[in-house]
Amino acid sequence: MEDFGGKDPIRQEETSLFPQQAWETERCRLLDERAPLLGKWLWVLFWLLIPNGLATVMTHENVVQAFPALEAPGMVVEAAAQLTRAGILWKLSEVERRYRLAAVCALGSVLSVLLPLAGVREGEALWWLFTIPLLAAQLVGIYAECSAHAAVLDGIDDIQANKWRRLWKWELGLLVSLLGCLLLVVAVGLLGALVMLAVAVGLAVTAVLQLVYLYRTAKLFREWMPRDLSKGERGVLLSAVVVTAFVALAWMLPTSRQINTTLTAVEYRFDDPDYVVEHTVTIRGRDSRNRLGRGAFEGTIAVRGWETAGEDWTFRVTFPLEERAFNIEASTSDDSFSQVRDICSLTADRDWTAFVALLPEERWGDDGSHSARFDPETGRFLVSGPADREAALLRAAELSRGTVIEELFAP
Repeated sequence: MEDFGGKDPIRQEETSLFPQQAWETERCRLLDERAPLLGKWLWVLFWLLIPNGLATVMTHENVVQAFPALEAPGMVVEAAAQLTRAGILWKLSEVERRYRLAAVCALGSVLSVLLPLAGVREGEALWWLFTIPLLAAQLVGIYAECSAHAAVLDGIDDIQANKWRRLWKWELGLLVSLLGCLLLVVAVGLLGALVMLAVAVGLAVTAVLQLVYLYRTAKLFREWMPRDLSKGERGVLLSAVVVTAFVALAWMLPTSRQINTTLTAVEYRFDDPDYVVEHTVTIRGRDSRNRLGRGAFEGTIAVRGWETAGEDWTFRVTFPLEERAFNIEASTSDDSFSQVRDICSLTADRDWTAFVALLPEERWGDDGSHSARFDPETGRFLVSGPADREAALLRAAELSRGTVIEELFAP
């Protein structure tokens, strides 16, 4: 008879298996508890990366240089995607509280996207006032989201949970290193640039890892979801896409408004503070700009005393004033004569209650050709409002913000 040293082999086997059975039981309990919510919303959060990535491409510097019209729609799509992401993270906070902090930080990302749309330019005091706290919120958001993902995986997949915890440490370390590289570039030059390139590659790798980890986490809970709950996933995804598309279209589609206004405008010169000429301007037509300020005005702009701006001229003003120096095309026609020419640069608010225009010097050749040239040193400009040069310059600076003529009126 075999000797077992006085120990019962059956009881010994049961004892050695008990911890594994207890862990499996607890794991199933946690999955049953968390999967219905996490399986649905983490999956949506994963697929939301597609419109967010598309927006990143649309707003990339190289893409914007080649296709300027994509920048504003890309910002709108990015803002809508980040807002949706914040809502999903808030919903996930029902399972883990740290998702709520991540949601609040995601709202900061929405604000950072909206700043350029609001006309806040990079480098301005207001831009720095928002950017520094938003960068801090981004760092906190990375920690909160990664640690929340890790927390919901504790007791279910401890290996993946630890990967999430390492990931946020890597990301924070790389972002801090990137800030240090900016100083290193100034001090060392080429060496600093090489270090910055290495950090940028590291950030790209962590972005891919975050995508892979999120997919694995969402898939784990999704596969444990009851079938009746998983059927609604496509509806949730479709709803998120529809909401994002609706918000983007609401901002991008033009809104036609009838304009019929008469106001006072004053002509000034850059090189002569005493040059003041008052005009009466009558504007009639339709403005079809969207909420991003893109579109056109077609109608008449009559300036009393100006032949080129008489009531028999038809104007088309293209907004915003970004690339072309002249964005007003004027045309006139009768039975014996017709002419189309670019005559000046103009930007105005959506209701045409305020505007600023640069007035170039026009010349006609012997062959009847027309040319216009504006000299930023001695040129004339027209600003709506009463005769007050200082107030007019401030109004012009506000109206021209974000356009190619912004530097002319910068304080």
